[in-house]
Amino acid sequence: MSAVAGCEALSMGGERDRTGDTPELVWYVSYGSNLSRARFMAYLEGGSVAGNDVVHEGCTDTAPPVDDVALELPHSLYFAGWSPRVWGGTAAAFISLEAQAPSALARAYLITRDQFVEVVRQENAGLAGVDDFDAKVERARKLGHTRLLATGSYCELIHCGERDGRPMLSFTAARNRRDLARPSAAYLRVIGRGLQECHGLSSTEVVEYLRDRPGIQGKVTDSQLADLFGR
Repeated sequence: MSAVAGCEALSMGGERDRTGDTPELVWYVSYGSNLSRARFMAYLEGGSVAGNDVVHEGCTDTAPPVDDVALELPHSLYFAGWSPRVWGGTAAAFISLEAQAPSALARAYLITRDQFVEVVRQENAGLAGVDDFDAKVERARKLGHTRLLATGSYCELIHCGERDGRPMLSFTAARNRRDLARPSAAYLRVIGRGLQECHGLSSTEVVEYLRDRPGIQGKVTDSQLADLFGR
């Protein structure tokens, strides 16, 4: 897994700098709307983001990520399911459980262990917190992935390797979903913005990356994608 230029390292900031605390850190690896830093910050700080009416409660620790890097994952991106309450009604982004081409472009944020757990809970509609988190991380390290929550859209923990001695973690569906569906324009727009700001893709490159992904292929034309990201 290689880093790609384009995402700047960021200072810890917030309460942790003033107290001198050194909480355990993990890399959260995002591949959907959280490719956009502004969108991800709503999970940490609370509030909403343009194009999405959901108001997030945020994390107990609202400090920004310590670091931020672009990555390529050996898992394939697809869009499935349907939620009427987010992004004007949309399918959601997932990655395959096992390594599978084509690879997915991702963005990893270095955050605290507790922040990661709270982001997982928010991504799963406020379900109860994660039990035995450390044991599940170790199991995912050995097996590649493991069940993180009993239920929820994103209940499977993916171990994406390590960076600087810290685990790189993501989450996806418990199975490779077959209910492929079209993502909304608002959802695709924020994903495209994240790809542009972190991976440095041009509008044309964003279209090329997304055009053949399951859920988009045959449902969204190249012209429609180009209109979203600017021609």
